Amino acid sequence: MTEATPTTEPSRPKRPVRVYLDQKDFGRIANALLRGDQSSPDIIAYNQLKRCVDTDEVRVYFSFVHVVEALRFGNPRSEVAAAYCEIIDALTKGHCIRFPPHLQRAELNLALAELTGSHRTTLEIHTPMACMGRR
Repeated sequence: MTEATPTTEPSRPKRPVRVYLDQKDFGRIANALLRGDQSSPDIIAYNQLKRCVDTDEVRVYFSFVHVVEALRFGNPRSEVAAAYCEIIDALTKGHCIRFPPHLQRAELNLALAELTGSHRTTLEIHTPMACMGRR
């Protein structure tokens, strides 16, 4: 009987987990930060998520809707609006979901490239997750 030798496959870089938070999640964190309530579950979750973002284990995305929803604060220069924006910046590091018109053009471009056998695309779309971009 021959003993099997373990094979090691080359390790691939681990991809970060993709996370999308709702506007209310960013808002709850902002309000808790403004209250200074460090024992709040929202602050505890924020600190854990921020550590995961900083170590590239997690990637948080925002959308243009988050920017539009920030207008609900009434005064865009209010403390809560500023905290909201700072939290979005800290957690997303500029990663955003691309606008629908860009996705439509990119999907058309990719389909045409596949139909013609060309591997050149002008809109940098190569994977099904191309909707997750960076501003």
